Amino acid sequence: MTGLVITGLIAAALALSIAGRAPADAPTRLATIPERKIDLNSADVDELQLLPGIGPAIAARIIEDRAARGRFPDVESLTRVRGVGPRTVINITRFTIADGTEQAPDSDVHRDR
Repeated sequence: MTGLVITGLIAAALALSIAGRAPADAPTRLATIPERKIDLNSADVDELQLLPGIGPAIAARIIEDRAARGRFPDVESLTRVRGVGPRTVINITRFTIADGTEQAPDSDVHRDR
């Protein structure tokens, strides 16, 4: 009886172990940190895909939006692109520039007038 219980536990553990693995032929995309800041207004599809959370479909939408509606004045304006939400903007802000100027690290920064 004990042997049957142990065999069942081993089989269950093995099944859970195998179920959690990705197939051997599944493509994996390793997160890479861009070596330099990526300009949202001049980057191509490959450069945009270096940003965390930006895959080929969203990169293509960013370029299409840029061509149709013009330059992005700041990183936050990326939310106008379908599939880019506030969380994505937060994740990519430190790796991006728009219009050739770096974005302020905090939105609470006020300029003297």
